[in-house]
Amino acid sequence: IDAQVFGTLLDGGPSTYADRAIPTDSAAALKLVKAVLTRLDTDRLGCADELEKRMLALTHDSLELSRRTDADLVRLLLALAPPVPGGRFLDPACGFGSVLLAAREMVADRGDVTLEGRDSDEQAWYIAKARLGSRSIAHELGRSPTNSLTTGGFAPDCFDTVVAEPGGRLREAVKWLEAVPGLLAANGTAAVELTADTLQANERLGQVVQAGVGAVVITPRAVRPETRERVAIWVLRKSAPGEVLVIDLSDQDRRSQSTKPLHADEIDAVGAMVAARSEEH
Repeated sequence: IDAQVFGTLLDGGPSTYADRAIPTDSAAALKLVKAVLTRLDTDRLGCADELEKRMLALTHDSLELSRRTDADLVRLLLALAPPVPGGRFLDPACGFGSVLLAAREMVADRGDVTLEGRDSDEQAWYIAKARLGSRSIAHELGRSPTNSLTTGGFAPDCFDTVVAEPGGRLREAVKWLEAVPGLLAANGTAAVELTADTLQANERLGQVVQAGVGAVVITPRAVRPETRERVAIWVLRKSAPGEVLVIDLSDQDRRSQSTKPLHADEIDAVGAMVAARSEEH
């Protein structure tokens, strides 16, 4: 990466930046993000938002759509499994770090939270580190990109909150639902976002449900505007009641063809319902 180009990325305005011939292919974007991490001055917090926009613009076409978490989905995940001030928060498939950033902001006026994450995608992992580091937010994402299911290296029974969007096929979905409760502290809560297809899963998934699922929230398609895909968010605990609370928000799809996102009041209401259900048991 040319030194002038790097300097323009951090300090230059949009006009000078547009004049630079920065390639947008995947390999060049990854090199640029690595250069940012190597030479980033964390005292220049004023450049954090602009830096983030430019990094994401460079990688927009080269990364999977699933690595970008939509704002409504982030809010819903954190409403179902809120970060605990002073606690430990894990996103084992952190992508660009959107959930980690939102979790930190959610508790900013009530104390701190220990943020931990992992991701197997090298580009997403570097971008997450850059987004957190450019804001001087303490975080632990491991020493390199890694698959949380195989080499995450997490101690069991230690996280107050786990939020994950692992994606993948049904076989991997079952593995995630089996693995995540073992990471939770005694009163911890997890929210795992999977495709709605997991609701038509096999007998093995039924056994997982009996073990630790307290609720399932099915989203409208507007929550994933790029793919128009319904997702199911599984709320997990160490132990759960025999009955599972199911909240089907996809009724919005049947009532209209609107792409209107979930309202903040709706998200808060769903979070309150799931929390109340947990307190009952």
